[in-house]
Amino acid sequence: MLANLVNFVLITTCWGLALVLPHFQTNPGVLELILDSSVVLLLFLAFNRFLNSGLKTSRILKSALVLISLGGFLAGVSAIALNRSSIYDFWSHLGSGTMKLNGGVFLFGDLAHLTSAAGCSKPISIGNNVCDPWGRLFNQNPQVGEFFRFLQITNVNFLGFVAVLVFFLSLGAAIRFLKIESVSFYILLCTPVVILALDRGNEILTITLLMLGLYLLRQNYLATQIFGSLVLGAAVFFKLWPIFLVLFLLIFQWRRIKTLPKIFLGLSILYWLLRIHQIKEIMNVTQSGSPYGVSFGLKLFSHSGLTFAQILILATLTIVSVGFLIQSGNIALNEFIGSKNNDILLPWLVPIMLTYSAIWFTSDSYIYRMVIFIPLVLILSRRATAEFEWSKFVIAAILVTAVSSRLAITTAISSALALYFIYVSLYAWRNRIRPVKKSI
Repeated sequence: MLANLVNFVLITTCWGLALVLPHFQTNPGVLELILDSSVVLLLFLAFNRFLNSGLKTSRILKSALVLISLGGFLAGVSAIALNRSSIYDFWSHLGSGTMKLNGGVFLFGDLAHLTSAAGCSKPISIGNNVCDPWGRLFNQNPQVGEFFRFLQITNVNFLGFVAVLVFFLSLGAAIRFLKIESVSFYILLCTPVVILALDRGNEILTITLLMLGLYLLRQNYLATQIFGSLVLGAAVFFKLWPIFLVLFLLIFQWRRIKTLPKIFLGLSILYWLLRIHQIKEIMNVTQSGSPYGVSFGLKLFSHSGLTFAQILILATLTIVSVGFLIQSGNIALNEFIGSKNNDILLPWLVPIMLTYSAIWFTSDSYIYRMVIFIPLVLILSRRATAEFEWSKFVIAAILVTAVSSRLAITTAISSALALYFIYVSLYAWRNRIRPVKKSI
């Protein structure tokens, strides 16, 4: 009991440091990066012990974590309605802080990029300011803006609250369906990744569509698979990055997915292939991320703000970290792959892992795009899978990446996880997952 308490205190202390240290590391040097590395290592060891302790199924802890994530959001919004924004402002700093306009809190700042364009009389085109509250250049799919305008979806708060409600309802359904008992998923909901996504709004919509699409696509009925492919297509229409998940699902679930759903998924990929010029325009006008935290991606290693010494340290830490993950997790990975039922599970896990790796490889993104971790942790936390050592090992690595995502060291840690996922996918492909005929 005492050991569990000490480990819990270690996690909360390191988590607190991961939130506070970025305020003192605007341009971190060698010592700061070493300090961040120490925090990350302690977090990984502590999460590994935690997921093997009696606390991993604690109902009290689950309730407390839901209170922090959903409860904190609702309390903050209620306070804003009473002209007291300090509660929401504090809660949002569990992520990366909220957006403000004229000195006041502005909810769902990224969704406002679309709703403001929908309520504007200017033509919707990439690279122009289409009545954005902050004067941002339009960097979304113009047809989404036109769709919002056609349906007169201009109330950002209404859309945002509906998105949050549907998101948490879908999570509750997934937890019940998968019989999740581990507290690990509830921890993920309180990390900067999810808190920032809730505050900004956009990626909450995206990940909800992806989770629903994955659930429907895994069914063996033609009608549900068709509906699932259409939902995934809607996610691709709304945001560009889900195209990676659709592509990898077609590769790894080719034999399972029926012909008509395959065609619909293929058409969603073709939709963007015919708009390559728009992809380039969107990337050109999208704000670059910071190499000092709150962003991830291979592109950050060439960021002009980094010195040669910083690049060398981050690259070294990436190599050391991915080597550590491979070496430490290989025995557990072999056990996982060798298990009778996991040859059915892996073709669902691998597309999600590779989607994260593809996002990392192709651009730099804000950490809210790490919401792709949500279906991955859900699947790994299902009752039949959660007790495998490799499941707990990967969940610990994901939680560490999400918790430390505001630190400058996240450039290395997030890169190591992306490379490790590529390694696992290739290893699993070679050893187990090529023939796929069943669902989970």
